[in-house]
Order: sequence, then structure tokens, then C-alpha cells
Amino acid sequence: MKVAKSCSQCRAAKRKCRTGATPNSACAMCAHKGQNCSLLTSLSLNRQKFIAPAVTEPATWKEVNDEVRDELVDVYLQLIHDKPHTLFHPTTLRARVQTGSLPEAVLYSILAFAARLAGDHTIQERAKVFSHIAKEALKRTIDKVTLDNVHASALVGNLCGIEGDSSGESLFFGQ
Repeated sequence: MKVAKSCSQCRAAKRKCRTGATPNSACAMCAHKGQNCSLLTSLSLNRQKFIAPAVTEPATWKEVNDEVRDELVDVYLQLIHDKPHTLFHPTTLRARVQTGSLPEAVLYSILAFAARLAGDHTIQERAKVFSHIAKEALKRTIDKVTLDNVHASALVGNLCGIEGDSSGESLFFGQ
């Protein structure tokens, strides 16, 4: 099943749903008609449901509070996993995160995806740092042929695509 990209009013009218000026505003048609935009409502509910707890800034950007880490993994599994790709068995992924057996490249890739959707601005700012850590960790282990490196390559390739780095995207997907 596809994720809805337009509000119910625009779908019913069979019109293109143009998002508002800011990510948290109604689409152009709903704003023009003064209606409640259903897309805005569903986005705000998802964000409220997955707002990461407030954290104080750690000593280094690489350190991640266990509670925040677990929350971001849940956000990834809920909002991103199964949408463009299915890479992980959710229960196994959570267990590997808890035990610390998930490679750094995979973990920080997941954190980079989910941090972009966090409600806390300080966590959102860390998304690019998480992405950089994931890329560097993958580069250190790229010569090892493992399923974890295949997962990390797919995730980092998607992160490069998000950041507009088409050459990096091609490189990591090619690997």
C-alpha cells in the first residue's frame, strides 16, 4: 500500500495537492478554501506520536542517549522501513541495537534517517552528523563482504540521495 502524498480533499477533487509554504501548513487548496487539511493533521499526529524526548547536548555529537537511540530506531521502523525498502526483521534489529551488536554504519544510517523526523530540533540538527558517521564507518569496513555492509550500503546510498549527492548515491548503491 502506498503512503498518501495528498490530502483527502485534493484526492476527492482529483487535483494535485500542493503543500503549503512551510512543512507544518495546510496545502494550497485547503488554505484557499479555509478547510482543515487532512494531510497536515496526519503529519502532525505522526510527529506528536514520535517526538523524541528532550536531551541535553552530549559531550560529543557521536554520543547518543540510549533512550533517544531507541526512540529513533522505532521512528525508523514505523515511518521509513517497509516504505522504500525492507531490510530488517524489526525484533532482531531492536535486539541488536540493545546488545550493541549492530555495526556503526547501519546504526548511524538508521539514526540519520529518523533524526530528520524527530520533534526535537537539536536531534534534527544531528541528522547530517549521523549520516557522516555512517559513511565513514562504512568506508572503514567496505572490504568485508557481509550482509551488514550490504544493508549499510543501501542505507547510505539512500542518505546520499536525500542530501542530493547523486555521485555518492550511485557509488554506494553500486557497491
